Amino acid sequence: EKGLVQVDGANFSISKEGFINPTFTFSQDNTELATATKETMLSHGFVVDVDGKRFYLKKKSFFSRVMLFSNDLGSIGTIKRRSLFKRGALVELPEDVDLPVRIFVIWLVLLMWKRDSDNAASSGSG
Repeated sequence: EKGLVQVDGANFSISKEGFINPTFTFSQDNTELATATKETMLSHGFVVDVDGKRFYLKKKSFFSRVMLFSNDLGSIGTIKRRSLFKRGALVELPEDVDLPVRIFVIWLVLLMWKRDSDNAASSGSG
């Protein structure tokens, strides 16, 4: 649950601090660009802070595969799985959010989908 992302030749790192309510930090050259913290321990979403601006990333509904990206005024983007049986995603995020930060948001969604998949596999193997 950490990584390195390269965008247009620039390297960005993602790190995780904490276990129960972790914070993910997206940085470049030791400069923090964004953080993401779970809204609550049981939530399926994150509060994303970028340059003093607060965004929210969460499922449209409990069973939905659509992730909403919003600010205090409402939804400003979505990320959804292409289909139930195929890999891939359809991403609609605002261009006024820097590309590296949009990639961080996509990474967070992929992380949530992986956790959901891992949980489903472990609960089905009992």
